[in-house]
Amino acid sequence: MIKLKTKKSQMEIMGIAFVVILAVIGLMFMIKVSLNPSKKVQQEYEQSQMGQNMAAALVKTTAECGYDMSELIEDCAGMDQLVCGQDDNGNDMGSCSFVSAKFNDILADTAGIYGYDYELSIYRNNDETDEVMQKLVNTPEGCAGKKIKNPGIYPLPAYSGMMITVKLKICTKATNLGK
Repeated sequence: MIKLKTKKSQMEIMGIAFVVILAVIGLMFMIKVSLNPSKKVQQEYEQSQMGQNMAAALVKTTAECGYDMSELIEDCAGMDQLVCGQDDNGNDMGSCSFVSAKFNDILADTAGIYGYDYELSIYRNNDETDEVMQKLVNTPEGCAGKKIKNPGIYPLPAYSGMMITVKLKICTKATNLGK
């Protein structure tokens, strides 16, 4: 009779241990699933941050001629006197031409490769109609009618109290809207 009670207690302890192990495994699985953001959430976050991060990186880039892009943008908004680089024909490029060409190349090699459309505006004193240079887009329509997440806005204080704003919109391609 004593042997039978011992076997029952061992079986009960084994059952409890099994239930505890299953509960721990279930809890670990639940924690892992809840900590990994879904792919859609991750994409939305990346896209919402991409505009701001890229706008900051573009402005802080140093050009081959030694000027910061912020200095070239400020010159473009004012006098367009700085020379930086040459075009395909060997002619010197002013700050506006250089900034436009360089930003277009950088955006095509980054956002364009990842399948995003973009629209870059540089304007004076928070007036989007007072453009410093022509808006850069990788498609004729830019971001019109497309889903845009938090445009990257980078303000640049300039001479005599003027404020220059670099605004980069990253948007989905029209074919990716439903996905």
